[in-house]
Amino acid sequence: MWRKIVRLWVEMTVILTIVAGLKLWIFPFFIQLWLPDIHLQSILMEWTAVIIGVMVAFIYIGFGSSAKFVYQLPLSIGIIIFVLFHLIFIIPFHPLLTFVGEVWNHFMRDVTAPLLRNSVINDSMVFISYLVLYCIGFQVHVKTESADTEKVPQKMRSRTRGFDS
Repeated sequence: MWRKIVRLWVEMTVILTIVAGLKLWIFPFFIQLWLPDIHLQSILMEWTAVIIGVMVAFIYIGFGSSAKFVYQLPLSIGIIIFVLFHLIFIIPFHPLLTFVGEVWNHFMRDVTAPLLRNSVINDSMVFISYLVLYCIGFQVHVKTESADTEKVPQKMRSRTRGFDS
């Protein structure tokens, strides 16, 4: 059980770190390099932030699905892992973790900013929205293509063999 928990924890850490690196350094570097106009850069950075926020929403759904169907964790343990993992984003232990928490908060805030310009989204709303997406992921099962081809009847398999040679 602990091995599954650690693997899920590492998966969440690696994927969110990669997405944060793309958002903070890679995409701004290339946008600045390719677009000389500052106005175009700001517009593209805003849309890139929105796209990354939507992508993170799908990633959290994937985390929930992965927790249930890959690591076979029940919902209660999955929620405990989610809360413990995100405590470092909510409770600032170190200035670096405060920075990481702000980046994590802005994933969701960047999605809602163009729609809700006058409203303020606090940290608890961001946490709850990520938790809801994570719990939705427990209901999403992604089946691989190889699992579908194993269920093909024998008649279909014999017909496709002639095309391979």
